Amino acid sequence: MKGGQTSLEEVVKGMIHYSSNANASYLLDKLGAARINESLKELGLNSHDEFYPTYTGALYMRGYVEKELHIPQNKALDKLRNMSNDEYVKHVWQIHEWMKDEKEWTKREISLKADMDFQRIWSDRFIGANAKDYMSLLEKINSRNYFTPQMQGEVENIFKGTVGEGIFEFAGQKGGSTAFVLTNSFYGTDKKGNKIEIVFMMNNLSEKAFEKLLSNMDYFIRDIVISEKFRNKL
Repeated sequence: MKGGQTSLEEVVKGMIHYSSNANASYLLDKLGAARINESLKELGLNSHDEFYPTYTGALYMRGYVEKELHIPQNKALDKLRNMSNDEYVKHVWQIHEWMKDEKEWTKREISLKADMDFQRIWSDRFIGANAKDYMSLLEKINSRNYFTPQMQGEVENIFKGTVGEGIFEFAGQKGGSTAFVLTNSFYGTDKKGNKIEIVFMMNNLSEKAFEKLLSNMDYFIRDIVISEKFRNKL
């Protein structure tokens, strides 16, 4: 931070290293949703849903349908479950626009109601993609010849520190989760030039399964990376 200002690079690092939802929403505005979504096509990520402010604005959807759509509290969840995706996204964008204006957002008095029943809906409505698309992107990064040298340098700098120093010449990883979903993506090239990419995606997890997987994720990825025997077992 210089002169009270933070660079876009630091904002992106905050999003990657700390899964900052606020940073993700800021970047969606700063870079423009249309341009970001266009980049999905350019990268060939054909299964990836278009981006919208699911990280912040969508968290207020239950309070929104009660306050703004005048849906009774006992029917709000059913309203959300039955809402088309286009309508849902439209309302989330409206919330997002109000949130950017502090006075307007305060005036709206929309409550945050994020119990587990709502979080299930929120999680199911999350921006989706498949493992094939994520693997494709990791391979592009790990090849070091897909992006321009300047872009490749920026990507590697952003991911620097997400993987501990050791056997890799360069590497990066990013995990993500809701109460029901757990994901992790890893890429790396060791000092002998061997490359590996890993994409792990799980949905509909019980609380017990989620906690067990989360606590063992780093060990799981480590064993895939360092043990050929373990990789062959998979």
